[in-house]
Amino acid sequence: MTTAKPKLRTWSDLAKFKRIPSEYETVTHNLLFNVNGRYELDPNDPVVVWYDKYRDKSAIQAESMDQWNNFRDPHSIVYRKYTELQDERETFIDILFEQNEELRANEKLDQQWLQFLLKAFTPLRFLAHGLQMMASYGAMIAPSSYIINCYHFQAADEMRRIQRISYRTKELQLAYPELGFGEEERHIWESDPMWQPLRKVIELMLTEFDWGKSFIALNLVLKPLLDELVSVKYAELFRLNGDELMAEMLENLYLDTVRSKEWSQDLSKLILEINPNNQAVLTETIAKWHPLVMEGITALAPAFEELPDIKMPFAEVLKDITNKYDTFLEDSELTLSKIS
Repeated sequence: MTTAKPKLRTWSDLAKFKRIPSEYETVTHNLLFNVNGRYELDPNDPVVVWYDKYRDKSAIQAESMDQWNNFRDPHSIVYRKYTELQDERETFIDILFEQNEELRANEKLDQQWLQFLLKAFTPLRFLAHGLQMMASYGAMIAPSSYIINCYHFQAADEMRRIQRISYRTKELQLAYPELGFGEEERHIWESDPMWQPLRKVIELMLTEFDWGKSFIALNLVLKPLLDELVSVKYAELFRLNGDELMAEMLENLYLDTVRSKEWSQDLSKLILEINPNNQAVLTETIAKWHPLVMEGITALAPAFEELPDIKMPFAEVLKDITNKYDTFLEDSELTLSKIS
């Protein structure tokens, strides 16, 4: 007498969890069709060669590609959850702008502050667009749908930041058409000495095609340092200079960066767990990019010390950013002392 096999109550690949999978796992688990040689293309096709070189043979290695499916977003974000979350945050910012609409229609900012906005704030959309492109590349090349989804939502976060900075830029353009808002920022981004070290970092990182090294450079070096500068320290600077609206907007955008830090830390831990040899790659890659990023951040000192009426000593700004970054690395099971 043969015993009938129990009927599966879920997709076969999810049965190994030996429990009912969550909504997050159901819509995220093992969605890549092009791993373990599952291509419907010639092996010499440029797309296949690209994935083989920069993903499958990345400097960051696992014993098998399936190990990358062990990663989980600590927030278990799916599209539905993401849109609900961001709808609340966008509504908050919309209300801020509506409450200040009448005030901004009649605002008269002094020339020194306007020059600060033109030279040190509105060009940030070019910086954010670079971060968005790198996140989008990660969403294309990462070895697991769990990681890819995190990258997609990170890219969407950057688009949200770009849109909000652009909205404020347009307001300033309408209020002060003679100053070049909305027109001069590209020239400033490409030529002003304050921005050139960061522009160099962005352009170099965009040419790092290895998925593992790209993740380390962007999510473990550039983004955590820049987000602290742009979303925290810029918010403090705006508040000191009486621009409560922009301060609250930047603090709202910072909530996105916290989510990015947390999934990046968890992926860093998995990278170390699945292959101890990955430690050397993490160490070398952070050591390569950290000085370049710090050079870029330091070049923004004039934004804090020269342009606004109320200044912030940049040495204190830099110290605070550095201390928080050290904590971030420790939480990722990394330290600069090992890297230096």
